[in-house]
Amino acid sequence: MVLPLVVMGAVTAVAAPDLAVSNAPVVSLGALPYLPTAVVAIAMINAMSMHSAGFTAQAPGFAFPRT
Repeated sequence: MVLPLVVMGAVTAVAAPDLAVSNAPVVSLGALPYLPTAVVAIAMINAMSMHSAGFTAQAPGFAFPRT
């Protein structure tokens, strides 16, 4: 689940090496598709959060099927 975020981070780091020291990181991205990257990141974070919430609900004994 985390691998797509790691890959996007690696691609961004290679494509925009000056991004870390920029005063305006979004502007520095230039041609990189910032919005699709942000949407995919939000979806991945949501998926990990829901997965964690399932474990939290099972801890006190609620029986939910894991898929």
